[in-house]
Amino acid sequence: MNEPAIIFRTTVAEQWIDYNNHMTEHAYSLVFGQAIDAFVRQHGIGRDYCERTGCTVYTLTSQINFVREAKLGVGLEVDLLMLDAADSVMHVFQTMHDPQRQLKATYEAVIAHVNQRPHPKVAPFPPNVQQAFRDLQRRQAVLGRPARAGLSVGIRR
Repeated sequence: MNEPAIIFRTTVAEQWIDYNNHMTEHAYSLVFGQAIDAFVRQHGIGRDYCERTGCTVYTLTSQINFVREAKLGVGLEVDLLMLDAADSVMHVFQTMHDPQRQLKATYEAVIAHVNQRPHPKVAPFPPNVQQAFRDLQRRQAVLGRPARAGLSVGIRR
């Protein structure tokens, strides 16, 4: 394993194209969000889980770095690297690329498991999910930390 597994695939849609003739900023966020949704569903904590338990995931902080334009009709693949996992939060790093592995954007986020009943409050993931996330983090540790992870926002001088 020399790269994270692809967790989501899509194609750049016409409604995502802006007046510069490439994918608009909100569409990158949409695709990364859909990839997180796919990831949590794969771990049994999607919509059904939320409706049954009142628990879901909230993004606490995130950052997108735009690398290359994505044009209409281009296939996109998103993978996920588990940078860290704790009882109630995960720190993930996603890359978006085309099928030729040309990097389009990166997304880094801290995501919490939240019990919404009676009021939103951070709560531990189910034990099997905690274990799955820690196992994923351990397996992916051989990949190292991405150079783009942990970038701060600011003007370079």
